[in-house]
Amino acid sequence: MSDEVWSRCWTKWTSKPDFAEDIRQHLDERKVLYRFFRECLNGLAGTRLKVLEVGCGSAIDSHILAEDERLEIYGGDRSRESIEVAQRVSQHFSRAPTFLTCDAAHLSFPEETFDIVFSQGLIEHFREPLPSLQEQVRVLKSTGYLIVDVPQKYAGLGLYSLRKHWKIKRGKWEWGWETQYSYLELKKLGRSLGLTPICVGGYAFDGLFNFLANPDIMIDKKAYLRRLKVAQAFKKFYLHYLKPSNDRVWDWLCRRYGHWFLICIVVMFKKQ
Repeated sequence: MSDEVWSRCWTKWTSKPDFAEDIRQHLDERKVLYRFFRECLNGLAGTRLKVLEVGCGSAIDSHILAEDERLEIYGGDRSRESIEVAQRVSQHFSRAPTFLTCDAAHLSFPEETFDIVFSQGLIEHFREPLPSLQEQVRVLKSTGYLIVDVPQKYAGLGLYSLRKHWKIKRGKWEWGWETQYSYLELKKLGRSLGLTPICVGGYAFDGLFNFLANPDIMIDKKAYLRRLKVAQAFKKFYLHYLKPSNDRVWDWLCRRYGHWFLICIVVMFKKQ
């Protein structure tokens, strides 16, 4: 990863007046990530648990989790600008994580420090992800859980990844170089580190899937559809007759198969 790329990205975030909309989006999209955390907590003993987010960025997820008073949360990132952003995000919450600047491949913690270690949007930026994952496993307790959240290889039938790499080649992808993973690839990585996959899920729609799952929202988002009378007529019909059943169908599909077609895949591992 390029320090210049990350400095540029997070400097943009420092100009935001506030982060209310970003927090709302996290809460709306990442329910599967937070559900996995609840499952981790159910599987761990103790009234005070230590959690580390590696490559925390804005640390919105860490802040949301820090609302649980059982959790002592640390957020680490190599970018000083991202730590500044994370500290500003703290203004929106009653409890804040402890932040530190650190390299994901050289974490400044003793072995078996944390009950839960997680990363979101991190390891896809490493051409060789093992050093970072090895460090995450090193600082994880023997009874702990590792949660990995990355772009999913087959998102939007693979079209999302194709568009992303087209932009990367032309220097139009603001987050620099990155790759993506399938569930099978993540399982293989985890098992090479002595980790057992416990559960998997996905979140965030792309392209066609977004239209199929949320046609009313997409009609409102597209200016040309807002102007079409037939689109507005369909939206009214959909909201009145189809939305409840469509929501149930997509909720079932996402829970059962989301890790094969949604943008992000989340895998929870247990340390053996």
